[in-house]
Amino acid sequence: EDTRHHPFGVRSRAQVSQLKRLLLMMITLIYAQLILGAALRHTGGPLVALSHIVSAFFVLVHAVAIGVRTFHDFPCEEKFTRPALFLGWFTLLQTALGMGAFIYRISLRDIVQVPAGKIFFVTAHQTVGALVLAGAVFFALRVCRRGSDG
Repeated sequence: EDTRHHPFGVRSRAQVSQLKRLLLMMITLIYAQLILGAALRHTGGPLVALSHIVSAFFVLVHAVAIGVRTFHDFPCEEKFTRPALFLGWFTLLQTALGMGAFIYRISLRDIVQVPAGKIFFVTAHQTVGALVLAGAVFFALRVCRRGSDG
């Protein structure tokens, strides 16, 4: 019997467990990103900047993996698909804002200093980062609750 979409089937428990691991890893990566972002904001060091960019790539990869896993394993469960969409779109937005913040803070710092653009990108990047963390924690709690139901 195929228990892939069965609410509490054996395969479903394994799928919940895999999704839970991905989410916990993503939360850890996002938390590390917050620390690296704060270090970058206060020191501006090139090694910290590189670490922040590389770590952002891993966060983005995890967001994609979580979205793919969710829509493959739980396509009809809005309690999972909605947070997965939120996480995916906001991680993508966060990446775009990070690129804007990088351009204003690093690439354009000596050429042109447009205060409104810099303030917008840096502040929005920081704020959306907090929303991505909150979304990942919310989704992880929802998945943990589902795992304990079965």
